[in-house]
Amino acid sequence: MSGLIVPMSLLLYVVLPIWMLSRGWPARAGLAMVVAALLPWMVWYLAVPEPWGPGAGLAALLTALMLLVALVPLLIGVILSVLRFARLRRSAGG
Repeated sequence: MSGLIVPMSLLLYVVLPIWMLSRGWPARAGLAMVVAALLPWMVWYLAVPEPWGPGAGLAALLTALMLLVALVPLLIGVILSVLRFARLRRSAGG
């Protein structure tokens, strides 16, 4: 089970955000990337006994890199939402 979760997580990390970005949902794509990056840690925490070994440090660094990359579409989505809200407020108020 735990050997299958890393390829599944990487597949979700790539395919799901591409689909969401094609639909015009950058904030949702960023959130999907965050969930896909943290998915192996949730499974390992529940399924694998505590001494994870030296590979856990490398996995933590890879997860940190994946989370940094996930911030890009998330920030783009938040900025677009704020701009859209400001435009709607300006048109409604003036």
